[in-house]
Amino acid sequence: MNLKMQKILVVVFGLFYFVCMSQSGSVNYKVEPIQQDQSKQKEMPGSLAKIINKLNKQLKYVDVVLEFNAEESIFKVKESMNNDATFPLNDILRVAKASGDYYTNKSDGECYKVIQFQDKDLSIVTNTPSWEITKETKTIQGYQCFKATTTFLDPNESESKVTAWFVKDLPYAFGPKKYFGLPGLILEIEDFGYRFYATKIDLSENGKDIENPVKGKILTEQDYFAEGRAMGNPYKN
Repeated sequence: MNLKMQKILVVVFGLFYFVCMSQSGSVNYKVEPIQQDQSKQKEMPGSLAKIINKLNKQLKYVDVVLEFNAEESIFKVKESMNNDATFPLNDILRVAKASGDYYTNKSDGECYKVIQFQDKDLSIVTNTPSWEITKETKTIQGYQCFKATTTFLDPNESESKVTAWFVKDLPYAFGPKKYFGLPGLILEIEDFGYRFYATKIDLSENGKDIENPVKGKILTEQDYFAEGRAMGNPYKN
């Protein structure tokens, strides 16, 4: 074995050792609208389309972060004092259906979206998605990622396809929002006309405590949507 090959193996095994020893980490994400899906705005009343367009332009000011350990994760907006947004950050994220805090417990197979609605705390629970993993790959932040897809019902009970890109080399079963359960960390998600993509990944050998934010009334997602439709507001997420 020549010297060059030995150096390559040292680097590879060093990276593998670090990943194996890592106990926790965080991923920063940005959010952007998927252009081809914005045609749906043409079907909306003009005033609503204008509001959504304004909020879409504000997404560039929003950073969201996923913090995790081996068993739990929390996904939430990253607060910053240096922010030029003209709307509250969680209001901006509402356009991408990502307001609130998302707490996932891998052992329970559940994710809770914790929000406030009409000054009341709500925790909306979903279970592990049923994923279809493909052989298609692409590189994100230097990692080879595999494509996986699943489907969810939107607030109007229409089926919507969700696409995830996850990295097997980072064996954490977490991702943005309510998406988890893949054999690796999710670095990109496309759902409901928006893309969440990783901009920074930090791993640590130290453990990290994840605070469970679940509180208030607990509802399944479909019960939550049903209550919204009954109130004439099927988009309140």
